[in-house]
Amino acid sequence: VKVLVHGSTLTDQEAARELEYLGRIKHPNLVPLTGYCLAGDQRIAIYDYMENGNFQNLLHDLPLGVQATEDWSNDTWVEDNNGIQNVGSEGLLTTWAFRHKIALGTARALAFLHHGCSPPIIHRDVKASSVYLDLNLEPRLSDFGLAKIFGTDLEDEIARSSPGYVPPEFSQPECHASTPKSDIYCFGVVLFELITGRKPIGDDYPEEQETNLVSWVRGLVRKNQGSKAIDPKICDTGPDYQMEEALKIGYLCTADIPSKRPSMQQIVGLLKDIEPRTSL
Repeated sequence: VKVLVHGSTLTDQEAARELEYLGRIKHPNLVPLTGYCLAGDQRIAIYDYMENGNFQNLLHDLPLGVQATEDWSNDTWVEDNNGIQNVGSEGLLTTWAFRHKIALGTARALAFLHHGCSPPIIHRDVKASSVYLDLNLEPRLSDFGLAKIFGTDLEDEIARSSPGYVPPEFSQPECHASTPKSDIYCFGVVLFELITGRKPIGDDYPEEQETNLVSWVRGLVRKNQGSKAIDPKICDTGPDYQMEEALKIGYLCTADIPSKRPSMQQIVGLLKDIEPRTSL
């Protein structure tokens, strides 16, 4: 898989040093960076091929090699189906156990970046299309650290962010840069997607006039009606209380005030507490 990164405030030497560092970062839930190429103002990062596509495509029944339109401005992907059939939401993602597995694996990847790396690595672009499934159907987070190679200007970062994933503090004048808490907000959005089966924006949010997933789910959780948000496809595949607890974890992650969001280490612990005991 190749990710084409357009433009940067870094010199070639600085970009090469950063990419070499990222190539040394290894974790079972991260997509390994195996190489890179610098060509003028372009930075090309080369990753291991993930045979089962990304979570966004699987959940929303998109072809394996095709990005959603909102991602095309940042990444160039070569379509390569190689005879692999898209399993879609009617296949792999129809059990609570499997969706929990994706949530926990993604949380572990972010916890490693935030707490296991020195200095900590802020992903800056956590979203459903950044979470892949490898040959063994293990979740792996991609594109970690790449946003830094674009530069550090917050306005540019907001412009690159996918709709529905932008933390509320980015609209505050006192906010000048991403923090681990920004990643945690985005993880909360992904967690909501996993449990509801709905897109961050532009989807149908029943019984509400909300225009985005976060507002809709948070409103239901506040009224102790989180069960209404659970994807019907997974309702009967696990204990309801586990799915409702997962929504509450997402609620904590998407708190308006960053300091009220838990750390990724805490989130891993919370998700492990509700780990399904059934087979996938």
